[in-house]
Amino acid sequence: MADWEELDQRSEANLDDAEKADFDDAVCLHATREQVHAINLSELQALNMPWLETEVLLARGAKVMITKNLWQEKGLVNATIGTVEDVVWAPGAIPSDLPLAVLVSCKTYTGPTLWRTAPQTDFPNGIPIVPIPISKSHFEYGGKQCSRTQVPLRWP
Repeated sequence: MADWEELDQRSEANLDDAEKADFDDAVCLHATREQVHAINLSELQALNMPWLETEVLLARGAKVMITKNLWQEKGLVNATIGTVEDVVWAPGAIPSDLPLAVLVSCKTYTGPTLWRTAPQTDFPNGIPIVPIPISKSHFEYGGKQCSRTQVPLRWP
């Protein structure tokens, strides 16, 4: 019972504003994909930024998860969480085109970088910003050779 009471003291209703703010960057778990989609859509709308087409809804400030091992030795692995800083488009591109890359700030990235965010408490030099390029995968489906070109990112 003591464990339950201690845990209950840490519930959101019992935290002050400063303690609640500590969870602003936390990953939330939900029971269904529908709940996840609703929360993600609400978060993106709150950013009040233009999006890519509905297949991949991204905006500056959106949390994303890398869906492919890009550079394991430097921390760019499947399920790495980051924040969209910008999107790089080819000249003349329209929003339904795939971008050349999505620039993502990634706290766990340890490789070289040309860009960083503004300095932050835990990152006095800023968080590294990494370009996540489009990726083309080849696979067989129903006995046919197929390919898929995408940005290897999704909502966490």
